[in-house]
Amino acid sequence: MALPDWTNGNGTNIWSDGANWSTAVKPQAGDTVTFTNTSVANCTVDEVTAEIASLTIGGTSSGVYSGTITGSNKIQMTGNMVIEDGCTGTFDMNADIDIDGDFTGDGVGVTVLCGSGTWTCDGNFDNKDIGTWTAETSTVVLTTTNSFSVCLDMSRCIVHVGMRKGNAIPDNCSGPASVRWLGAWGSFTGLAVTLNMPYCIVSCAMRERLGLTV
Repeated sequence: MALPDWTNGNGTNIWSDGANWSTAVKPQAGDTVTFTNTSVANCTVDEVTAEIASLTIGGTSSGVYSGTITGSNKIQMTGNMVIEDGCTGTFDMNADIDIDGDFTGDGVGVTVLCGSGTWTCDGNFDNKDIGTWTAETSTVVLTTTNSFSVCLDMSRCIVHVGMRKGNAIPDNCSGPASVRWLGAWGSFTGLAVTLNMPYCIVSCAMRERLGLTV
């Protein structure tokens, strides 16, 4: 496992150029990738599929990244994706984002533009502290019974069958719809916070616990 940190050393601003990374090799499957204040230059993900272990976009802890990560190609992570508190960058990926681990997003100065891709998260999903989360026409798919804390705009949210009540088929909600946290359940947080979702698929059990208004 390597620890490539974005340097933009070759000045080409592209992911696939090994000279733009601290390891002098473009990120490989199994690598822990970071964007920090080593370089705040923009990066275009130009791989057909960027396969890595994890992605951290730096904030106060690792060094604030203030650039833009953009592209239209898939990023596949076998571990976690973290946007640290204090980060002021932009994650503008019009592509599928597959996270086998957890997604944690912090920072009021962060902008996430989701485009038309699908965000698939197999672990816990928490985007509630991101300053600007723009769903556009994207879909967020939560594939396990783990927790999620969301309080920003989403285009579509699909919750795994494990969260459903028995084998009941959930209703499709015509928008705009809102989910309001009515109390603590698992890692749900933020009383009276509203999540705007023009289209969503949720479980009957989830609707009972959280309250759903169409």
